[in-house]
Amino acid sequence: MSKRISAVESAAANLRTHEAVCAERYGKIMGLLDAALQRIGRLEVLVVIVAGSMIVGMAGLIITLALKLGHAA
Repeated sequence: MSKRISAVESAAANLRTHEAVCAERYGKIMGLLDAALQRIGRLEVLVVIVAGSMIVGMAGLIITLALKLGHAA
């Protein structure tokens, strides 16, 4: 009977250790995920800024060409 109790106690200790290791891994994974989400957010902002700059630049180019063509006619 004592072997059975010992086996149950050993299994419970192994389970507690496993839970502690998994909790630590989960915390690290969540930290990495938060960092990745912050980097993705910065990239999204950069893409919007670059796209806006390109649109404004192209609009300026089109207006300039239209004005030059209008004076040439």
